[in-house]
Amino acid sequence: MKKLLTTITFISSLTFLQAQTYNFTPIDNLLNNNTSAFNGKVVCMIKHYDTLIYYKALGGIDSNSVSQIASGTKTFSGALILRLAQEGLFDLDDSIGKYKPNATLVGKGSSTIRQNFSHTAGWDGSTNYHSSSTLTLQEAADSIIQNDPKIYKPGTKFKYTGVSMHVAGAIAEQVAGIPWDTLFAKKIANPLGLSNTEFCLKANNPRIAGGICTSPVDIMKFARFIQKYGKNKSGVQVVDSIWMLEMWKDQTNGVPQLASPYPTSPAYNNPYGATNIYYGIGDWLDIYNPTQMYQEQISGAGAFGTSFWINRCKGITGVLFTVFPSTFPSVESTWFQIMDVVRNTVPGTCYLSTGLDESILNSANTVIYPNPVKDIIYFNNKNHSANEITIYNLVGEKIILEYNVNQLDISALCAGVYFVELKNNEGMLSVSKIIKQ
Repeated sequence: MKKLLTTITFISSLTFLQAQTYNFTPIDNLLNNNTSAFNGKVVCMIKHYDTLIYYKALGGIDSNSVSQIASGTKTFSGALILRLAQEGLFDLDDSIGKYKPNATLVGKGSSTIRQNFSHTAGWDGSTNYHSSSTLTLQEAADSIIQNDPKIYKPGTKFKYTGVSMHVAGAIAEQVAGIPWDTLFAKKIANPLGLSNTEFCLKANNPRIAGGICTSPVDIMKFARFIQKYGKNKSGVQVVDSIWMLEMWKDQTNGVPQLASPYPTSPAYNNPYGATNIYYGIGDWLDIYNPTQMYQEQISGAGAFGTSFWINRCKGITGVLFTVFPSTFPSVESTWFQIMDVVRNTVPGTCYLSTGLDESILNSANTVIYPNPVKDIIYFNNKNHSANEITIYNLVGEKIILEYNVNQLDISALCAGVYFVELKNNEGMLSVSKIIKQ
């Protein structure tokens, strides 16, 4: 068992903790040659975990400049939705009709909060109540419910629109009894130290899917929080890791896409030949490895050109920040190419399988079943009783820690390969490899 831990520790250290200087001249060239696409104003920051490995600012803005980030807001709002679901204010699979009876009365109450935060709820998105400055959030949501057409059965198709998140945000505000922007500050912004981040397009109707103003520094703090599965800079678990994993999971179940701003078969940033990019809870699932069944990278992006990404294989967080009137279509090629440069430059393998001594897995002392598993794994300890259970992903990151249980619900995990470590008071009992379906 000690040999396996040594292997995990060594590979994690080798892959993620080496500090070195990288040749990012191609990024300099991309930014310098495409400055006009950003209307002359752009900031690019890239970190390898907590180490800043690239920074460039052009046009008089810098890492503390504040601007609207349009649909980049969706990822921030998604984090709040997960925090509130964790607290038990609602279940992600609750129907909106449970909280908005008027939706049921007009035949639009069946979509779930999960579907409303992954663009699969069935809304057409043709109304503009979510951007009204004269309505409250509750009034805007009720107007959407009354007037925005439902054009497909929830959960059967993907159509990108902000109105669905507005409805879900109104439900969150309603059940919490606290204004949405106050909830966001209390539950997300303040614990993460996001001193320059707020819903600036608010009045009484904060735009859930597009109303945040923020800075590159704050975006990077938020991206690091995602990378650390819900922990802030001080190590405080702001959102539990099991809930943060929902961001890394395809919430659309691969349904057909009616409308998506993400380019089909993007020329860049697609190392596995994906023809469609799917969606989590408020975020894009940029890079999925179908062989390892592992989501490597997610991102948030907005119409005004600001975008950020988290690559958990390389330990990278990055932001490309600009200000209106820059637009995402004008800068998307630069964004994709920068992400490619970083991924191809920063060394390290994503998976622990290389160099792993398979012979020491699945100790005879402990049986974990079923394997492969879809929802719940059970522990049958033949000789000793395990009282500490830890689940690692393929990168060696600890994502679940439980005590004194003989079964564990892992339905929220993404499909893929994981390692389950069992301990008792005397030390480690076993490490087993499982496949989550």
